[in-house]
Amino acid sequence: MQSPAVRVDTTQTTRKSLNKNAKREIFMIKRQYLFPPKMTTKHLFCAPVFTLLACQAHALECGYDVTNDWGSGFTAGITVTNDGTSAVNNWQVQWQQNGGSAVTSLWNATFSGTNPYTATDAGWNATIAPGSSVSFGFQGEGDDPTAIILSCTADGATSSSSSSSSSSSSSSSSSSSTSSSASSSGSSNTSTAVIQEGEGLCSVEGTIDSNNAGYTGSGFANTENAAGKGIEWSVAAQGGSYQMQWRYANGSSANRPGDVFVNGTLQTSSAFDSTGDWTTWADSSAVSINLADGINTIRLQASSSEGLANIDSLSVTGAAPDAVACNNSSSSSSSSSSSGGPLSTLTVQENTAGFCGVDGSVNNNEAGFTGGGFANTTNAVNTSVDWAVDVTTAGYYDMTLRFANGSGAARSGVLTVTSGASVSYDTTFATTGAWSTWATEIMPIFLNAGKNLITLTATGDSGLANIDYLSLTGSSGLRGVVCPATSATVWLAGDSIVQTYTDTSSSRDQAGWGQMLREQYNTNVTVNNHAIGGRTARRFIEEGRLDTIWSNASTGDYLLLQFGTNDSHRTATYVIDGVTIPYYLDPQTDFKDYLKLYIDGARNRGIHVGLVTPTPRNSAYCTGGNGTGAWAQAMRELADEEGVPLIDLNLKTVTYLTAICPAPIPENFFFLRADGSVDGTHFQENGARILSGFVADGIGEAVLGLDYFRN
Repeated sequence: MQSPAVRVDTTQTTRKSLNKNAKREIFMIKRQYLFPPKMTTKHLFCAPVFTLLACQAHALECGYDVTNDWGSGFTAGITVTNDGTSAVNNWQVQWQQNGGSAVTSLWNATFSGTNPYTATDAGWNATIAPGSSVSFGFQGEGDDPTAIILSCTADGATSSSSSSSSSSSSSSSSSSSTSSSASSSGSSNTSTAVIQEGEGLCSVEGTIDSNNAGYTGSGFANTENAAGKGIEWSVAAQGGSYQMQWRYANGSSANRPGDVFVNGTLQTSSAFDSTGDWTTWADSSAVSINLADGINTIRLQASSSEGLANIDSLSVTGAAPDAVACNNSSSSSSSSSSSGGPLSTLTVQENTAGFCGVDGSVNNNEAGFTGGGFANTTNAVNTSVDWAVDVTTAGYYDMTLRFANGSGAARSGVLTVTSGASVSYDTTFATTGAWSTWATEIMPIFLNAGKNLITLTATGDSGLANIDYLSLTGSSGLRGVVCPATSATVWLAGDSIVQTYTDTSSSRDQAGWGQMLREQYNTNVTVNNHAIGGRTARRFIEEGRLDTIWSNASTGDYLLLQFGTNDSHRTATYVIDGVTIPYYLDPQTDFKDYLKLYIDGARNRGIHVGLVTPTPRNSAYCTGGNGTGAWAQAMRELADEEGVPLIDLNLKTVTYLTAICPAPIPENFFFLRADGSVDGTHFQENGARILSGFVADGIGEAVLGLDYFRN
């Protein structure tokens, strides 16, 4: 399997383009101690101001390395290198993130401070032998991943303040320092980490069993007997070459080989020959792999239909490897999610939630597929398959594409993930020899929290391989969602709470949330606000306003309706064609019946409908008073009964206002009348804008496709 090349769509983001090796921005700071002090052709680090200092026989180098940058966050690492001739101990690095960015988590070091930050050795990596280095990594949030290293010391060395310069979006800094000589001799930091059932073991596509004697730990991993089934581990490393070995039992008569993936890339394979019995255990031959600096996901995957041998433990030997929790990986090269919580897997089959479509057809004429069929693109360049998923937490996820390629040549494609900006990964589907022979392509991809559109596009004239399914493994909270269109049209039905009012230069103008809703979305969304004051769910229909919407709306549009404010008036009336009609609609009967007319009409026309619960009045300040609560509850019940998305604006507003105590003076949420008194029902611009944000939040929570266009 080829390593995916990463491309960032610079038409949608200002971040620097990345390739698979992360095209790193390096910020280097050298400290060299030379005697006699002099200027060198390398760097001006031992300047004449230090002519009276006795320089030592070692040099310390610190490098800052941005490993991934997705716009709102980043991962980076700092490498401390001993360029001298004697060992150094107890290293410490102080650095400052630029542009207000912040570090949120760190590994392979002890972490303190709040910008500037200080990292000290983690104990096991305190000693740096001559010519060796140690590294630690971290994840940050903010749109500027660059930083300045302020000091880089060992054995009590200190450094002066640094200066920085910027070029091509990178920063470099230089500093002078003094250092004492190292007091201890260097020693190798090669060690072996043995991972059994517990921390470091991430998943088994099968079971953890204990029914065959001779295992160590609490059991052994027993995968399902099928090709592609595997086991995953999470290992922290300093980067470089490592040896890997498994303790296993294979009671069958045949070898059960497995492919070894590191961070989604196939690196090698391992044989698991028969041991003669399932209670007879042996060590596999050691294999060499390259681990990235930071946290790595290691996957052993069966390459034959018999599955893997039973695996008792994994041993990793090299520069201070360590088993780490599977859910706290943040490295750009890691395929595990960077969030906390248990791992989960989402598999999206054709014609199920999350499958958006194929430029071709869904077929079932080739054996071996799973689900209801497979996606078969037209044999042409730029044909594609699309999926849409929602994730709770941003981070890296293992993406698996199961495919068949019965042609005689590999078929290449580019996989694009769109959630605001677009990031693309190049991939190749090798020939599988027959269209009924299936294989998997695995790669780590970054998903933003919320909705992500995943598009696989053919880059060759033959189109793509046949795609059986897309699978994602990572942080819990994965789900397939409604697929987005390229644009969206929204129709609003409601009363004065939603209505659009005349806008002047005053921020105190009366406004409805429908008037402000357009601000929540990008330019691909059109909002048609038909709400008008004094309307009930019944009156809006009787005056023909709903018919106007039906005559103009199209399949795939969105209808949001909010009523309940006027429907609660027990004495007010209105007149149509000489007939006096009460405003009041009983929340449990008439109110629900009229709302169902909107729901049924939308469904019959292929229009997405959402119920928006009515806002409370200003009695909600401090007390949580809720004069429209019965009608809000009726809408909640109806949404549940009819399976309709609910945007609970009532609950969000009550919660918001209850927390504000006492009520603000001057009032900045509800509308102020000309005489300065507070209109406790309607809203000024600030209030309407906040409400529109609540509505947009609710649209996202209801997983309506409109949320894809949220700013």
